[in-house]
Amino acid sequence: MKNSKVTYIAIIGFSILLLLICSLLFTCNKRLAESQLFAAQKVSENARLIEFVNNLIPSSLRVNEAIIDKNVTLYNLSGTELSLTQLNIERPIIIFSYTILQCDVGIDAIIESLKKVEHVIGKNRIAILASYEKKREAALFLSNHNIAIPFYLINFQNLLNVQIDDPFLFVLDRDNIARYIFVPHEGFTEITKIYFKEVLMSFLGIAEDRFENAWN
Repeated sequence: MKNSKVTYIAIIGFSILLLLICSLLFTCNKRLAESQLFAAQKVSENARLIEFVNNLIPSSLRVNEAIIDKNVTLYNLSGTELSLTQLNIERPIIIFSYTILQCDVGIDAIIESLKKVEHVIGKNRIAILASYEKKREAALFLSNHNIAIPFYLINFQNLLNVQIDDPFLFVLDRDNIARYIFVPHEGFTEITKIYFKEVLMSFLGIAEDRFENAWN
């Protein structure tokens, strides 16, 4: 009789343990399913966002332009003075402008993107215009980042007739107009890629597969 009671209690205990394990597994699977669903929704949302931006950027960039300040003077690291028009003798070029006072991390990311673009259109169709308090700071930046793209100092001058407080990109055309003005954001590299793709394909006539091969 005593053995049967022990057996009965053991069966009840095992049943309770089994129920607890099943409940735990159900909870874990439910949470896993919810997390997978959330991740899938985020991927879908990101895909829709990228598609939206992909459609928005071309139309907005085509009407996005500003006048270049004619009084802007450039200097190379040797101290030689030149004007913006001397950068644009033959065809449009892509220009990246920033100051040392702005975000270093964001600047680094754009420099790396410009190197990819350089493989497609060549370094002489790109220029970097930057403001540094000391020339040696600029020289050190160029050396540390292995930059071959033409680089000029602008001494904290405003390039455009509009105020932009962040690093920005634009295309300088033959009429000395800044077109396709774009302020990149460090956290949205995919949007920066869409920007360069639109500029290279629509403005500079580069084939899509050539761009993708260089970017990837």
